[in-house]
Amino acid sequence: TYHPETLTDTKIEDQINELFSALDLFTNAKIIFTMPNADSGSRLISKMIKQYVLKSEGRATAFISLGQLRYLSAIKHVDVVIGNSSSGIIEVPYFKKPTVNIGNRQKGRLSALSVINCNDDKNS
Repeated sequence: TYHPETLTDTKIEDQINELFSALDLFTNAKIIFTMPNADSGSRLISKMIKQYVLKSEGRATAFISLGQLRYLSAIKHVDVVIGNSSSGIIEVPYFKKPTVNIGNRQKGRLSALSVINCNDDKNS
């Protein structure tokens, strides 16, 4: 899940395009998106995700919400969680899965060793 980043000067479009560019490097990966919260900018992120999914030729899928039980069940079956949601910091380490935490949205929070913090550009 990638939520709007409110404490950055980088445009939302640029943040999401960097995310997509990074995901495109993993051509064999299957991608599951969950839509962002209702913060300012979330509609644009949702629109961009839907467009990405349509162009992905079945490689990516998106859900408005999986709900807690299905989300936690999905974590069991993935290799990595990528985004800027607190779930990557809180729930995902419990399943012994790595999290790539993008940007500053979770800055200052304690995190497990399985959490990799990076900037919001594909080279990070």
